[in-house]
Amino acid sequence: MSKPPITVLMTVYNGGEYLKSSVNSVLKQTFRDFELLIIDDCSTDRALEDIKKIKDSRIRIHHNENNLGQTRSLNVGLELARGEYVGRMDADDIIYPQWLEIQHNFITIHPQYCAVSTKAAVINSRSKLVKVLHSPESWDEILLKFLTDSPINHVGVLMNKEVVRQVGGYDASFKIAADYDLWSKLIRNGHRLASTPHVLAAIRVHESSTSILEKGKSDIQELPKIMRQNIEYLTKGQIDKKDVVLIWKLIYDTVNLDEGEFKEAQKNIFTVYESIRPSIGIRQENIKKFARNQKKIFYIKRLFAFIDRDVYAARKLAKEYIRENGLFNFFILIWIFSFFGRMALSRLPLFYGFLRKLSAIFLNKQKVHS
Repeated sequence: MSKPPITVLMTVYNGGEYLKSSVNSVLKQTFRDFELLIIDDCSTDRALEDIKKIKDSRIRIHHNENNLGQTRSLNVGLELARGEYVGRMDADDIIYPQWLEIQHNFITIHPQYCAVSTKAAVINSRSKLVKVLHSPESWDEILLKFLTDSPINHVGVLMNKEVVRQVGGYDASFKIAADYDLWSKLIRNGHRLASTPHVLAAIRVHESSTSILEKGKSDIQELPKIMRQNIEYLTKGQIDKKDVVLIWKLIYDTVNLDEGEFKEAQKNIFTVYESIRPSIGIRQENIKKFARNQKKIFYIKRLFAFIDRDVYAARKLAKEYIRENGLFNFFILIWIFSFFGRMALSRLPLFYGFLRKLSAIFLNKQKVHS
């Protein structure tokens, strides 16, 4: 059998009710020359029985002898993949029909990139749109995001198999952040990543999702370790572990920082932005723009957490942001509404979420027509 140019890699452990629709979304691709490699990690349900009934020679199923977990199963898939490129999706996600066509066209025309991702819709158990995950499209933004977070989406990515294997593939010590670690290793080894402007994948989030079950337990152990390496790569400076953990809390757990820690964490992250080596090539205006946007996000997260517990603290925080950044922003509404009590103030997150939902719906309708 001739080797297909692409292997779509899916790991499965008890795929349940979503597996068949996920597999069918792959088989409906407009780009037809691929294999779908399913790594069965010792499933105990019967979801794979339905897949075995599908008469399509592109489907290959490998059964692990022992339960390895998702990260090790991904490395098994990298070894077994016949394609030059490997595309990633999980057993409960959906891929839109032009995913492989658009991503393969991009990566073959632009071989300087070892991986290309996409924007991704987030859907719930009933396939209703929750939000859209944006991947940065410019190299400057990817580098800046890589400091503290996964710079591209894992689901929907198409990557050069040999380059990924050269940097060691997925690190099995990571349960949640294996993709963030992989992108970071690629960047630190001089490789480039990209993302197309289309919404080509839908990530399903539900109660039994691995990311939901493991995220709270693993984030604080896994992400700061990667963040520290990335910060030292872009700045060539040393940063203490406790300072990186404080940055992690600022981004992912800001509500549990006291006022002093909140200010100290901001000082840490903005010092990092100011210390990025000029030789990296990120334009100063892009660093400043990214830092301003990050600051707004930090304050919004913290404000929305305070709305339900302390109206006065929310008002004080809004006033602080306004004093530093001017009147013409969302925080003036928070400051004004705070004088009408908690009930009035509590409506603002709903309004903000409604605006984001409208944006997500618009982007999702644009899927491959951007």
